[in-house]
Amino acid sequence: MLGLSWAEWLAVLGIVGAVYGGIRSLLKNFGDNIAKPLSQQIAGLTQAIDDLTANSLKEHNTFDKRLDRHDIKLGIHDAEIGTLYSEVGLRRKEQNND
Repeated sequence: MLGLSWAEWLAVLGIVGAVYGGIRSLLKNFGDNIAKPLSQQIAGLTQAIDDLTANSLKEHNTFDKRLDRHDIKLGIHDAEIGTLYSEVGLRRKEQNND
């Protein structure tokens, strides 16, 4: 066939088989030694990001509640100061809320 003897065909098949086996071994080695640990590290990083997100949301809600209480106190103080100004007969400065 194609001008090659049986011995030459067997040699070609042997070379192709060796190259195929080598490539397959390299790919398996890559999967076991590089891809698997990398995948584990990415999974750990994903979990850390999820934990950080949950903690961030919790802290945000805590600070939001504290700011709401602070705004209420500021409103009460503003009303009290307004009452004091009106009792004394003073005028408040116009506020520029930019």
